[in-house]
Amino acid sequence: MTFLTNPHRFGAPPPPPPEFESIYESKQALTTVQPTRMIDWFSGCSLNAERWFEQCETGCGAFAMVNAADEGFEVQAGGTSANCSLINYNGVRHYCECSSVWIALVRTTTCVSLLEVGFIHRQDIPGGNSTNSKLRETRSFTCLQALTNDGVASTVTSTCVATSCNWYLSRTVLTACNNAFFIDGSAVVCQTTRLPDQPLQPHFREFNNGGGANGARIKYFEAYNV
Repeated sequence: MTFLTNPHRFGAPPPPPPEFESIYESKQALTTVQPTRMIDWFSGCSLNAERWFEQCETGCGAFAMVNAADEGFEVQAGGTSANCSLINYNGVRHYCECSSVWIALVRTTTCVSLLEVGFIHRQDIPGGNSTNSKLRETRSFTCLQALTNDGVASTVTSTCVATSCNWYLSRTVLTACNNAFFIDGSAVVCQTTRLPDQPLQPHFREFNNGGGANGARIKYFEAYNV
């Protein structure tokens, strides 16, 4: 009688054959660095705390998923003028200042909001001089604004898109020569001065610009290196 015996029963199995590569190796050559890409739909019960950091920069604020269909995550900045709340990566700067893209779907909820969304190097007070590339919406101006900052000063350009409480999709493409801003698929501004010059992290901030209840909402953010 012949018994079938597992040849590896009494020892460690042999290593896998060399033709089985990792997923990373299968997708691209090891001489190429894979871009860092992040997508967040801001859905579920709470914010992804392993990714995002919540901060009341000035005064008090609140952070919560909105209890309504397809309304995303809300950042509130207290009920007093100049209160400021934000979410970012807490100093983890994955994105290159001269070859990256950010995309966001956002809106304000009141006329006293000052919403800022995009990339920033280090967190600072509104109007500060941290390296950044972002879009701003404030009812102090009739149109959305594009901002870039090289750590010394900002270039601020008004777009042709009026402020409102409506959702809008914003995208910015960063290169060494310019930062091109798009809103709802249309090019609105191309900044060529005061461009960011340091690695960047995602940034979403709400500033109370006039007292009373206020907030800003985000339901999609994407960022990647080109």
